[in-house]
Amino acid sequence: MKIIILLACLFISSVAFSQKDGPPPGGPREELLRVKMQKFMEALQVDSVTAIKYFEKAFENRKALNQLNRKRQKLMDEIESNLDAADLSSKLDRVQEIELEITNQRKSFLTELETFLTSKQIAQAILLEKRFSKKLKEEIQKRKRDKYDGNPEE
Repeated sequence: MKIIILLACLFISSVAFSQKDGPPPGGPREELLRVKMQKFMEALQVDSVTAIKYFEKAFENRKALNQLNRKRQKLMDEIESNLDAADLSSKLDRVQEIELEITNQRKSFLTELETFLTSKQIAQAILLEKRFSKKLKEEIQKRKRDKYDGNPEE
């Protein structure tokens, strides 16, 4: 079982870090991904193949959402920099279209998950992601405070 988990983690890390600007393998992000995948498999009681499939879909979803959010933010910056622009109305319409695309992307992601996870597992995955992100953020803030206070945690 440990070999399967290790192979799954290596596969996920190769997919997640295959981008040009990605961090080198074996770093803290890879370790976080490994821990996250392990927690996912335990909480949802799924095998490594299902976990890999989930993380691939989640990665694709995050990538698409990030791209849409960047487009929306760029438009909002343009609107903010020139409130008297002649095309202000069309830019606002485009912002609304992008927000609809974001909603549709999220809906599509959940629909994809329904092909291999139960509704309960999808809910568990969403909650797990939320808790994991919250704990990670808290830990990063704690380490920053410790470093700032001169108490490095090693």
